[in-house]
Amino acid sequence: MRKKIIVLLGMLMLLMPKDIYAAEKKDAKQLDLGQINVTASRVERGRSEVSSSVSIITAKDIKASNAKSIPDLLKNLEGIYTYDSSGVGTTGRINMRGFWGGMSTHQVVLIDGIPQNKGNDKLVDWDLIALDNIEKVEVVRGPACALYGDNAMSGVINIITKNPRLGSQTKAAYSYGSFETHTWAASASGTVADTGYYLGLGGKATEGFRRHNDYEAYHINGKVNFVDEESRKLSVFLDYRDREIGAHPWALTEAQIAQDRRQARPGSESDKTETGRIDLGATYRADITEAAEADATAYYRSQEERVFYTSGASVATTKEQLEEENTAGLLLRATVNNDFFNRQNSLTAGVDLESNDVDYEEYAAPAQVQAAISQDYRVKRTSVGPYLQYELELFEPLKLITGLRHDDVKFDFTDYRAAANSKKVDMSKTTPKYGLAYSYQEESNLYFNYAKAFRTPTLGHLFTYGTSSNFDLEPEKAISYEAGIYHRINDYLKANAAVYWMDLDNEIWYDSSAKQYKNYGETSHKGADAGVQFKIDDGLGGFLNYSWLRAKNESGTYEDNYLTNVPKQKGSLGINLGKELGWQTSWVLNYNGASYIDSANNNRLTRYITVDAKLGYQQESRRLFFEISNLFDKKYNSYGFMSGTTKYFNPAPGRVFNVGIEVGF
Repeated sequence: MRKKIIVLLGMLMLLMPKDIYAAEKKDAKQLDLGQINVTASRVERGRSEVSSSVSIITAKDIKASNAKSIPDLLKNLEGIYTYDSSGVGTTGRINMRGFWGGMSTHQVVLIDGIPQNKGNDKLVDWDLIALDNIEKVEVVRGPACALYGDNAMSGVINIITKNPRLGSQTKAAYSYGSFETHTWAASASGTVADTGYYLGLGGKATEGFRRHNDYEAYHINGKVNFVDEESRKLSVFLDYRDREIGAHPWALTEAQIAQDRRQARPGSESDKTETGRIDLGATYRADITEAAEADATAYYRSQEERVFYTSGASVATTKEQLEEENTAGLLLRATVNNDFFNRQNSLTAGVDLESNDVDYEEYAAPAQVQAAISQDYRVKRTSVGPYLQYELELFEPLKLITGLRHDDVKFDFTDYRAAANSKKVDMSKTTPKYGLAYSYQEESNLYFNYAKAFRTPTLGHLFTYGTSSNFDLEPEKAISYEAGIYHRINDYLKANAAVYWMDLDNEIWYDSSAKQYKNYGETSHKGADAGVQFKIDDGLGGFLNYSWLRAKNESGTYEDNYLTNVPKQKGSLGINLGKELGWQTSWVLNYNGASYIDSANNNRLTRYITVDAKLGYQQESRRLFFEISNLFDKKYNSYGFMSGTTKYFNPAPGRVFNVGIEVGF
């Protein structure tokens, strides 16, 4: 892996302009390359022009927050429940509209439009995504399979990284916090003629909230943008991330939590995970005519992981797990805008191609000494997803939005130790979407949409979770209805609300009694989200968000019971006080309602309220800040489950502080 780093960094340096340090300093504005922001329409559209619930988090919002990771950043949004039991941003899961992010996830995650979900479990390593390199995060709630295909059942999260600046700019930041947490970052950005560059690096080291959960990671990321003419743009990027983690903390019994909330599972004292990951790719965009544009994105990702995992209470049961995952993809898109009988219309057509290859070996490794091999397999997953979207202005304020996509997904599982287990599986589905957006005034609209959704099982569900896997799993299917409003009352007050109903068939859940993943049958996700953003004057503003959700089984043994680890209610209230330059403070109150930890709904995860606070001071390009998460030291558990008659919970940290400085040059 380290040889790859040297080669790829060399490639990046070759792409840097020779006069990189000779650029004259100018105002720190971005070089606008027409970056393709993946939104509810897969092309750039205003919020009032789409028929979906959308939230946008800006770089300013990120700076004002206490966030240490993407889940931490999104926790205040309506319709989203997140948890990070580390307290310092090293672990995290995201639940959108009632899909709990346990061993899998139901949303597509993108960085600059490029899929980030891993092939084996569809999860995202949120801690490997550096907040210091993010310009904006766009969140689209609700099924988006008609545009993004498999896994976009609960929505899409698109992370847009920073573009090169006009002129030149250098930044450095450092912070220190609870559990001996040190975080640092530095970046250089600028332009020379029509070429822009961005180079960032950073790292984090911490003992972690839980015992033996020490963590150390660093990242290097770079982007070079070339603008030949206004109609042709090329962006090339390279990211490298490296981390080492101690024991996975896992869940504890109530007795263990009462004894010591910070303890790790007994027997995991010497466990560790080493991960190295490389991402590289390029996006080319061209305006073909005044009414037509096209773009192509090619990407490659390689991730290697080595894990020592003790399954029992002694080093004699330690296992060594070696996994390498390689992903290559190509995204092609073209959009034509014109008039049709004096009505504006737009047609977008494209295809997403991806190949994902996972190689896995597992050995007995008492005292971390490699011994007999116990598992050896390879899984290859290929997907082809052509799609169309058509937008037609029925009359000036009302737009019809339709979409259609066909996904063809193939799995090829080869078990090198037990050939009889090898299997090939094909799954395909066509998913449509129909929406109406009525823009009745500036920055305001009413919308309605109807969509179908489709999600294949993960590689783990089908093949690789040992006796828990199930070759016979069917893909999840859903039908969704949603209506909403986004209303700009005036320059100081904006509000939004949405109601939705999703019926699912074959939702995949873990059957603890059979100790296997199965298709549950019919389930439903019904809910309502609402939010208000207000500004009293230039120095005082805030937000109020609320979500109500009912995620239930509609058939089978647990008919009419709630799905586990899905809070029924959630709310956030935030206040920001202060000028952009000078003293600033923010306060956020978060409420998470109760949920169940067992399918029989006999045991609960109790509700809790936390308060986060931040105090900062900014003078020109210098900023100081002091943050406290969970100000009143609330003791709560972020999720739970039942094993037999024993309750297990993952305890959240109490009060966590962080103090830091950022300087620009």
